[in-house]
Amino acid sequence: MKQWMAPAAGTEAEAWETLTAALGVKGVSVGQHWSAPAGVPPLSGVVFQVGKGDKYRRCEFIDGTWRKTDTANPQQPAAGFTVSAELETATVDTLCKTWENTTEAGRKLTQMLAELSIKKTEGGSRRYVP
Repeated sequence: MKQWMAPAAGTEAEAWETLTAALGVKGVSVGQHWSAPAGVPPLSGVVFQVGKGDKYRRCEFIDGTWRKTDTANPQQPAAGFTVSAELETATVDTLCKTWENTTEAGRKLTQMLAELSIKKTEGGSRRYVP
């Protein structure tokens, strides 16, 4: 499985339009299955929006140790953060290290960004997975 994610200029809608046009799947929607048209090399995949599912990973920093649990509850813990369970382990580990090595303000910011990343509203990161 391959995953790509990169920052893009402009609005989210403009970035999405540019990406789908470049991949030859202009008009594809989040959650839609698709395959490459006839005459081009085989390519297929599913489009999904990271963090918009119903599975979460709660990371709590308790007595100097991380406790990571999968949950259906998106609430943020008092000491730590909750993110999408779809995030790669390396990304979660990086967030944990950042949490440990930052100030209280940095921890609040990390938690706020984690909360925003799993909100069920429009926006967020889109990821293409072939």
